[in-house]
Amino acid sequence: MDHLHANWLVVLVEVDIKFEDSVAVPYFDHPWIMSRARKKEQPAPPVIPPPTLTVAGDDVDTALTPAEIADALRYAKDRRWNGPLVDGLNQFWWVYDDCCGLVCAIITVGLHFFAYWAQWTYIFKPWLGLFGVPHLIYTFLAFMAVASHTRCQFTAPGVVPNNAKPPSKPEFNTDTKEEQEQLNIYYGKMHSRYTHHRTGTLKPRTSHYCHEVDAVVIKMDHYCPWVNNVVALFTQKYFLLFVFYTCLTCIFCAITLGGRFFSCYRSNARAKYSGWQQTHKKPLWCKPDTTDTVVTICNVIEAIIFGIFTIAMGCDQAEAIAENTNYIDRLQKKKGDKQTLLQSMEDIWGEPFGWRWFFPLAPTKTLRKDFQKFCKETWLKLAMMEPRVAKAFLNDVQ
Repeated sequence: MDHLHANWLVVLVEVDIKFEDSVAVPYFDHPWIMSRARKKEQPAPPVIPPPTLTVAGDDVDTALTPAEIADALRYAKDRRWNGPLVDGLNQFWWVYDDCCGLVCAIITVGLHFFAYWAQWTYIFKPWLGLFGVPHLIYTFLAFMAVASHTRCQFTAPGVVPNNAKPPSKPEFNTDTKEEQEQLNIYYGKMHSRYTHHRTGTLKPRTSHYCHEVDAVVIKMDHYCPWVNNVVALFTQKYFLLFVFYTCLTCIFCAITLGGRFFSCYRSNARAKYSGWQQTHKKPLWCKPDTTDTVVTICNVIEAIIFGIFTIAMGCDQAEAIAENTNYIDRLQKKKGDKQTLLQSMEDIWGEPFGWRWFFPLAPTKTLRKDFQKFCKETWLKLAMMEPRVAKAFLNDVQ
């Protein structure tokens, strides 16, 4: 067998063997072999001309010219920048494949409707009045809670799109091979830090990968099944409003139910000690039937449980905002930049404090610019441009 194997090797490398009067093709010149060799050959990357600058590349104080900005964007697109990136706010968003989130979201809205029906039927209609101020206040609070929940559920949280890919690898001009290797190692670490291995997209600072939406989300705090969405850059203000108004509705229900109980208790006391010659009629809301009793007890339990839950969630969010660190980063022992609580709140709402904070309005232009800025800054870290070129590239988000 060894002898036969050796003969086959001789045949393969022989260049002028003939089979049935035909000339054998040399092994290393065979078309099949050459085609495989050509597949392995990687074409040289095209030379990308650098942007033209009017001053030195490290000068960031001199005002940028329109030509420099346009050339910097051209250079970025040549290096695979696909911006401006789609933030998803103009598209329909709904996490429909998380069964737990769907059930919890339905339960949340259902509990609000149940509480409103219970208050309408057994508090406002027989006692406080349908057109009284308490009814108007509770209607406003319940509406704002449900509206904030709806906006939080159906708003894109700030997902990094699939076309947000890292730039082409920069060219390192070094004098020695050791410096080249060190730069390659450094770039590899940077690439691993600022791109996600599963999606292949950019991974900006404070962003995290969410399994429920299978994407990297900017300023991700956590995934909340009660709103069936990620609490992040565009949805955190809706989440805070939902928690705030839900807490107020729970407190309101506790006050009205407690007031009804105290009113009926006093009515019973007056009837008991008013004397046998005097008659005292109980009001209608103090004569509950079985359904009234069961619904009222459920409403009390709901108000207590979810009141405590929303207060605890609000305190946790307040602590995270005060530290300027989202929930996941806190678990990883990371710290955000130090700033005041008001500054952190303004970053979440995307505008200074005002009446707009209390309504679930659409994300501001500032928040949409922040989305682009997070992605651009991350892309720049991997592109390794000169400071002036980087400033021109970030011109539209500064």
